[in-house]
Amino acid sequence: MQLGKFNILLLALLVAAMAMVTVVNAAVDETSSTNPAPDIRNIQLPELQFDDNQTKVIVTKELFLDPEVSSLYEKQARESFELIDSEIPYGSIIYHADNGVTTVFDSTGRQLFSAVDEKTTKVRTSGKDLPATYVHEVPSGSMILTDPEEPNITYTFDKGNNLVLTVIDHSGASDRPKSSVSLAAARDTVGCNPAGRCSGWFEYAEDNYIPELTRFEAYWATPGTPLTNNMGEKIAIFNSIQPSGNGFILQPVLEWNVNSNNYAWTAAPWYYDGSSDSYYGRRITGVQTNDVMKGSLYYSTVNGYPGWWVSIRRNSDPESSIFVTELSSTSGLNAQVVLEATGLGVDSNNDLPGDVRFYNMNYRKSGGSAASVSLSGYVDPVASSHFSGLSAVVEQNPSTVKLWTPN
Repeated sequence: MQLGKFNILLLALLVAAMAMVTVVNAAVDETSSTNPAPDIRNIQLPELQFDDNQTKVIVTKELFLDPEVSSLYEKQARESFELIDSEIPYGSIIYHADNGVTTVFDSTGRQLFSAVDEKTTKVRTSGKDLPATYVHEVPSGSMILTDPEEPNITYTFDKGNNLVLTVIDHSGASDRPKSSVSLAAARDTVGCNPAGRCSGWFEYAEDNYIPELTRFEAYWATPGTPLTNNMGEKIAIFNSIQPSGNGFILQPVLEWNVNSNNYAWTAAPWYYDGSSDSYYGRRITGVQTNDVMKGSLYYSTVNGYPGWWVSIRRNSDPESSIFVTELSSTSGLNAQVVLEATGLGVDSNNDLPGDVRFYNMNYRKSGGSAASVSLSGYVDPVASSHFSGLSAVVEQNPSTVKLWTPN
């Protein structure tokens, strides 16, 4: 893995037709298990039974692991050109081929369905659209392990150390270096289409180099909802970390309208990879204006694997979290808070939520001492030319930042 400057996104407000990203601090009990620790070197995958005669389906939403779904689901998939519900059984194996086809198998290697990636619904994540076949919801507390010897294979284990998902990427995307170009795409400067709908990171605050960081926490109150709900606008508010020179990002995200025309706040921890698959933990629903969110990023070693926990919590409710080994560095980090518009974008002040104030932001390094962090605020010039009232104010450096909106 390439190490270097590391981005920590303190806040992201994401607006548009997209899915969104989050990260939170995981508690110790998320990792507890009486089962043996997984050793991915010993995993023997079954022979995959490809069936080219099976009718391809159209995947309309992210693939979702559901313990109630069995491989008998194959029959339903065969009979339908459209996969309305994208639930797949625990133990599924997802195979991305270099011909643009994704095939899903059960844990025995039997084909459940296949889909042409180009024809699937696109999910807007931080940086770019991904086919729904490349975005996966996993159980809270999941460990997402990348094999350093076979980087095109990613294993996901639940809290009981059961293998619940395997992704094999032979599309060629995972072989491309995660370059600074990918990082720039994830950062996503604002652009507007001819209709005046704008997307990108509207405003943010950041420290672009932190020598050492092992923990980052932030609190914020859920803002007022946008004044208009007519074009499927989507919003994300998050804190996150991101290594320089790599196109992936870890984020605890507060999401508005995560599924188009379902105007509500939700939250989820996200691991977005600009070169391959992206994952998010169990989605928290029922979030209301003024609910207090806590987003946490915490470096840890779980079952011998170093990595980062990403988690998000509403009020005192149970958190949702994921553990990611793709990032195992604690040095040379970057911290940011962001207001982002993506997908369809927004075209008026009324499409934006209320102001967001991050407070009690906590940065730690090894041993528990305070990390050296100094934030600066930024507003994208394109966003400021189209929308009024935008401002990223560092009220108390580095613990408090307010992102102002017109509402």
